[in-house]
Amino acid sequence: MSQYQNYISKDYVIWGSSLALDKDKSWGKIDKRMRTAIRKARSYNPVVKQVAGNAENVKMFYQFCPPNREDLPVDLNASRQWMFFAYLNDVVAGGTIVTEVDGHLFLHFHAVTEEGRRKQISSLLIWHIVETFHNSKYTYLDIGASYKPALQKYFSGWATERYPVILRPPEYRPQIAIAPFDAAALAGEPNQNFDVAQFLNQKFNGREYTFFPRGMYAIYALCKWLKLQGVLTDSDEVCIDTTSNSPYVSSCVTSAIEQTCAWRREITPRTKAIFVIHEFGFFNGRTAALQKYCRDNGLTLVEDCAYAWRSGRAGSFGDYVIYSLTKFFPLQFGGFLVGKQFDYRYMWDTFGCADAGKEEKILKELAGFLPHENEYAQQRAENYRSVENLVGREKSFFTLRPDEAPGAFVLKVESDARMREISAFVRKFGVECGNYYHNNAIFFPVHQGLQPSHLDYIVGAIRAMYREGCGL
Repeated sequence: MSQYQNYISKDYVIWGSSLALDKDKSWGKIDKRMRTAIRKARSYNPVVKQVAGNAENVKMFYQFCPPNREDLPVDLNASRQWMFFAYLNDVVAGGTIVTEVDGHLFLHFHAVTEEGRRKQISSLLIWHIVETFHNSKYTYLDIGASYKPALQKYFSGWATERYPVILRPPEYRPQIAIAPFDAAALAGEPNQNFDVAQFLNQKFNGREYTFFPRGMYAIYALCKWLKLQGVLTDSDEVCIDTTSNSPYVSSCVTSAIEQTCAWRREITPRTKAIFVIHEFGFFNGRTAALQKYCRDNGLTLVEDCAYAWRSGRAGSFGDYVIYSLTKFFPLQFGGFLVGKQFDYRYMWDTFGCADAGKEEKILKELAGFLPHENEYAQQRAENYRSVENLVGREKSFFTLRPDEAPGAFVLKVESDARMREISAFVRKFGVECGNYYHNNAIFFPVHQGLQPSHLDYIVGAIRAMYREGCGL
């Protein structure tokens, strides 16, 4: 059992408030209470001034805000922080500090004197930020969120937009993975009346195929078989081409290819096969051109559709196609190699990865999920759009097309260092969060098993990390 500790909350999702830095748009959207408070404050003829934000300025807060003084910086970083004081009859009545975080402003510190509280100087200072940064490069002021009901009510009055946030990992954490498999899937009931073979025959356009315990083994087996056929040799290369055409390639792919030959990211005189990856289910727009290039030059084209079970024309170009069942369906195992059929004895003797019992098990379970394929694809797209609404569409690394079912949400961040910090922080909440290396981005789940509350929880953890960017 855990030892007794003093109670600390902040471990459930609440809603933060963002205030658009557009005085014309925001005035009509903020709560009537805020407009009334601003008018009342103005009636006392206060003067608001920006100050340098040096250590002496910071110490001016000490006289009226000792309870939360620990949130104050020693002095301000002039490149990303601003400090303002409000005066009544030349006496300080309150002050505020705003900090740039992720291209927006955050209400870093905000306090008023007792007289300032009575005369609504707190609201006047917030509105002064809106007027000061109106039509600036910053689009909104993050007012924040509070687990104190009275303060949360005050913050919510400023919201022109709202966002989820959870500041601390709860004691009992969910396990939210990129893949949709979870404990509940073990209790799934097979559909005895659904013809899996007929469905797969239609999906694969009548082409032969082989079940593998995992897509990675299908890649390995295909490359080794191509070598046995003389298509690949030790000195040959496989060119890997991805949707983003960035340096990132999963080690699941590269390590499997390396068992047979070398791989590169560009076509060379040694290239004998091109391996096209539809990253995270987003269609690789160069696939058709690469298919033509392969045909014109006698090369083999392989499509990696691990995440692209339902992504438009993905899977219709390659001489061979790799699918991963576990990335789309709530299954523990399974992948397909389309374009070649191996029997069990040959698979075991040659590749060491035949498993007839596992194939029988997975195909039975698949019968219960295939009838819901369209629903799964639609739900993934809806979840993706929901996350876009929460984080901002401009933060999405990929643009989702109408016929694509995303395998994950890939979120742009500021730098490689922030990518590593944010993903590590989010994983503490029980959320699988990967680093999209060389791209300054992270990726996390949006599969069909997630409801809006799951998405709020995930984005809430990410937003909490951005609070950390203020030094709070």
